[in-house]
Amino acid sequence: TRLTYKMEIKKHLPPILGLFAMLVAQQIFTMCDTTIIGLILGDYEVGLYTTALKVYQIVNQVVVSITWVVMPRLCVAYANNNILEIKRLLNYVLKFTSILGIPCVVGMFMISQEIIIVIGGEAYLGSAKVLRVLSVSLAMTFISNFFLNTNLLAAGKDKLCTIICIITSIFNIITNLLFIPMFGIIAAAVTKLGSQILIVCICILYLDKRIKIFRMFIVAIKPIAAAFGMTFVVSAIIKFIPNNYACVAMSIAFGGVAYFLMLILLKEQVVTGYVDRLKVKMKEK
Repeated sequence: TRLTYKMEIKKHLPPILGLFAMLVAQQIFTMCDTTIIGLILGDYEVGLYTTALKVYQIVNQVVVSITWVVMPRLCVAYANNNILEIKRLLNYVLKFTSILGIPCVVGMFMISQEIIIVIGGEAYLGSAKVLRVLSVSLAMTFISNFFLNTNLLAAGKDKLCTIICIITSIFNIITNLLFIPMFGIIAAAVTKLGSQILIVCICILYLDKRIKIFRMFIVAIKPIAAAFGMTFVVSAIIKFIPNNYACVAMSIAFGGVAYFLMLILLKEQVVTGYVDRLKVKMKEK
């Protein structure tokens, strides 16, 4: 490579502006519910909503980060029209998202009340119902991220992604303005869920038919089964552990152990692969 003064701005500026517009639309989508709650309901309701929203955002960012690790290789595969590599990478993303995301969704839903008390105290207990709705929205967020970013954006359809983000932002603003005055902060959570469903529905129309993405969702069956088994452990902890701090800590610890043991029993390839490698390293020591 060598230094050049020919930056070809006309070539690079349109896609940069397109991505910038998409990011702006995503920020509007993220912030509009909190802003509208503040304007219509007041600061106390904003506090209740943002307490639940922070939990949702932290879990979402942790799980979805796997997408951005694979993104450069996916873009190259799409550019080279390498269908086999695209399928392999998409399957990899979906597996990890399912393994990490499904127990988070189930756990958030089950111990939402305890999480809110630990984070904000009993004064914020009104956030528990919001967190339950957001936990369902989180599941749809994982799917919409898989369709929008991992598929369409990686395929170079950035203009389409921008349009989808703008449409959902407008939908989010309108529905929030309509329903928050009638139903309060729970309406904002339901609207967020509706917006994620809308993203998924639009993306389905533009997915590459050659990849047969819906067949890939079979990888979520074992994590779903393992999460179902985990619910019995978490339910027992909720019933017999009255202390909220201990309940949250034990639900995460013992629920997590139960979940991964179930995955091992179900012979989930990713988990058993890590277990086998761990055994080899321990033998070498």
